[in-house]
Amino acid sequence: MKNSWMSLLALVFSTIALIITFLRIDVTITHESFIAIIASFVGAACTIIVGSQIYNSIETKRVINLLESKNNSLGKSINDSNIKLYSIEKDVRDLHKKMEESNLKIEDLYSICYYIEAYTKEKEYLLAGFEHYVKAIDKALIANSINYAKYYSMTLSWSIRDGIMYIIESKYEKIGLNSSSEFIIDKIMQSVQLRDNYSLIKKEFDEVVQLWSEFKDKLYKNTKRVGLNDLRDNH
Repeated sequence: MKNSWMSLLALVFSTIALIITFLRIDVTITHESFIAIIASFVGAACTIIVGSQIYNSIETKRVINLLESKNNSLGKSINDSNIKLYSIEKDVRDLHKKMEESNLKIEDLYSICYYIEAYTKEKEYLLAGFEHYVKAIDKALIANSINYAKYYSMTLSWSIRDGIMYIIESKYEKIGLNSSSEFIIDKIMQSVQLRDNYSLIKKEFDEVVQLWSEFKDKLYKNTKRVGLNDLRDNH
């Protein structure tokens, strides 16, 4: 802006000089007129400088306001982004929670299925029923369904007592001799006892473990006595 005023002033003076030259106007410059001309030039220059400063001030203020506006807009955008990010994180947490709940419900369904299968199988072969009862207990603990796990444990205890009676009465055909089932039952029982929430069913399950140990002892002694060891792997 300052350069434009200077150029315009130079153009005006050049025009005046050309007019004076071509029209041959005699201009007599006295000491007083020279001072007046110089004073006019100084006044004009000061006016231009002051005007330029005022303009620069206004322009600077406008730029500052523009920058502040953009800064505020950027700050609002960042804040909105943070809110959206928090909302996304919350949605992800909710999704994980729902997935965990869904998994727990699936484990509950597994435990119920194993229990029903155990109840059905024990009518034919007790050992197969024992195996599925223990699986039902393990799945119930995974789902943190403590009441289910306790109930399954008590049911298994009753079933093992029936098995002990069958051994005493030599009704081995109802037991379903199978060493692989015995091995699986032992492994799952160990798994149950390692669960974090095992302490909540410890009383009920300790009885199961004790009865299972008694059952195996009687089974080994009686099958050996009557020569049925070879049958244990044929079912």
